[in-house]
Amino acid sequence: MKTKKPHIAAFSFGASFSLLTSSSICTNTVTPINPGPIVLGSNYAFWPSTSTGGIAVAQTFNGTANPVLPLIADPAQASGAVVVLISYGKNGYGAFNTKGGQNDYAAAGSDEKQNADAAKLITAGNPPAVTTVKRDTTEATTGGGAFDDIVLALSANDLTGPLTVSGQLFKFNNGEMLRNLLLNPEARISKYCDQRKIQSLIDRFLSGQKRSENPLYRLISAELWLQECIPASN
Repeated sequence: MKTKKPHIAAFSFGASFSLLTSSSICTNTVTPINPGPIVLGSNYAFWPSTSTGGIAVAQTFNGTANPVLPLIADPAQASGAVVVLISYGKNGYGAFNTKGGQNDYAAAGSDEKQNADAAKLITAGNPPAVTTVKRDTTEATTGGGAFDDIVLALSANDLTGPLTVSGQLFKFNNGEMLRNLLLNPEARISKYCDQRKIQSLIDRFLSGQKRSENPLYRLISAELWLQECIPASN
């Protein structure tokens, strides 16, 4: 059996995104694809039965050296993120470009610098400590400064939950979890899909009909993505 290794991986995608993965969910070191300059090591395998997230997500540093408490995701409380996807927003400060370099971020506020500067984002240790910032978009220059990064943080449950779609978790209590997520009047997916048809799909899944798992998994993934990445309309 391979032992878990204390690595944090950071990958860049195109000109705007970085992906961080936590050491606490990883084994089996491999070479990353299209790495950005902040790569410290990379691992892909996930041990859901024993792992919790190792990435901290802060609401702001407020212009100081330490994050403001409480944290949004806190490894010390077994609530850290296992994956964080950062879009560097319209201003592009700190984004990795297609030439393999990183855009200048000297003019960024302190919170955007936290997401862009490897020396701030990842601090030495065994395993290294990683702290990202997730805030609402603002042009205010006070405190942590203007901020337009879009940060998606996933917990271990976010990753493993959808994978149990064909198991017993989503069938518990007559599909209560599925109904709460997809049939709630405030479900974001309802703007794009007929909830009566979603209800029919859930019923087919609960009855054991084949070919219902894949479309249901897509709906779950879409709903979670909409909740995290698209601002709710007023």
